Amino acid sequence: MAVVERRYSACPTILPHQLWLGRSPLDPAKINPVTNTPQNKPFGGFWTSTYHETLMSDWVLFSYTNETYWKGTALEAWIVTANPDARIYRIDGYYDFEELLCRYHVNPAWNGPFIPAKRFSEIYSLFCGELPMGKAKLDFEAISRDYDAVHLTERGLSETKYGYPYNLIGWDVESTIWFRWSFSRAEYLGNLCTNPLRIVAPGS
Repeated sequence: MAVVERRYSACPTILPHQLWLGRSPLDPAKINPVTNTPQNKPFGGFWTSTYHETLMSDWVLFSYTNETYWKGTALEAWIVTANPDARIYRIDGYYDFEELLCRYHVNPAWNGPFIPAKRFSEIYSLFCGELPMGKAKLDFEAISRDYDAVHLTERGLSETKYGYPYNLIGWDVESTIWFRWSFSRAEYLGNLCTNPLRIVAPGS
């Protein structure tokens, strides 16, 4: 699996099995192309979180504790396994996020070059506190042309969610956004009913 590593990472990481949940059966043909938004989180795509046998995934636990998304709804649960040659960009820290942002960004308010966060203090006074280049956002539409997915690790989340001036607010848990069907296997687990931490087998 072609996971893009941070430059100073010594050990490559293989993306584990992923959990997908949806209100309708899994259909690879219904993955919508990603479109950019005012935030660093796109519309469309195919979202997963790493599967755990006990709590299922961080996203399941987050949604359960916050009573969001599936309240009153039975969701279809699937485990998917990425293709060995899937092109995955891994954000395992702020460095990885800013490197991706430097390569793929949109910023209608700023026509100049991308400014790394560490240089903001040097030029802050030039803009009287208004830093238009700090409004740069990830260009997911461009990223999707070069990669199959972007994976945000737990450490990446902790370093980027409330970063300044760039951040990933809106990515609540460890997760992966897929731009196309890039899986070698999909296994149906069943429906999540009243207890989202327990799989109910079909027909039970």
